[in-house]
Amino acid sequence: MANNQITIKDSQILTNINGWGNERILPLYQGSNFEAWKQDAALAVIENDDLRACITTEVGKISMIRALQRSATSGLSLNPQKGESALVAINGKVNFWFMKNGLSKMALRTGALQYLQSDTVYDGDTFVLKKTAKGDDYEFTPDLDNRGNAKGFFAVAVLKDGRTIVEYWSLSQAEEHKKKWGKGLNNPTSAWNKNPNAMHEKGVLKALITGLQLPELVSVIEIDNNYESIRDVTDSLPKGASSDELASAIKKQKDDDLNNSTNEEQGAAQDGELDIF
Repeated sequence: MANNQITIKDSQILTNINGWGNERILPLYQGSNFEAWKQDAALAVIENDDLRACITTEVGKISMIRALQRSATSGLSLNPQKGESALVAINGKVNFWFMKNGLSKMALRTGALQYLQSDTVYDGDTFVLKKTAKGDDYEFTPDLDNRGNAKGFFAVAVLKDGRTIVEYWSLSQAEEHKKKWGKGLNNPTSAWNKNPNAMHEKGVLKALITGLQLPELVSVIEIDNNYESIRDVTDSLPKGASSDELASAIKKQKDDDLNNSTNEEQGAAQDGELDIF
């Protein structure tokens, strides 16, 4: 834990999130209870040493506001018990990530699916999958007494026409995906190290959604794939902007952000008057 973290008091975090929340975040908020969202956001920072460390630097402060704006726009909860989304600290910057339940919620909002879920298969469980021309049949029976270790992960979607599609990953497939795409793997407090099964469940869920190739779901995957590196595009979007509009803005800004992130952060610090913490 960084030594300068101790200068950030819990009361300061609460006061400042309340202080600039109405001006910078409320106009973007897509949920139903802004006060509860602010409390969840404050607790997320208070209870995570890495997030607290981020807000001791100017770049970290700016990334915190960006992440909170994206969270507000998504309409997803930051309450960890709901498993919808999270603030994640990587290399001194705060990122906003969809979690498994949040990804499902966003996909179901499109109306393209009747049902969407993912889960872990353990050694003691029974899992049988049959691929057919009319869709996938599967049987999943968890062992309620002695499940053992994780051996695989699956996601299931029911389309509007009633067909069922299942994606299954063995543990080795999931681990290969983690090695290729996982972020923060060297940090013992990262989601990949604290709750790897949930991250694998999200991975197989994304693979399923991508493989369905449904136009309505493209924007959901684009948003999730790009959230970690995009600039703040929400300022130019009206409250109630659709996921397609947000995805389009994200795509437009991505390349420019990769080349000019340092200048963007400096400009935001000057233009935004970030007198926080």
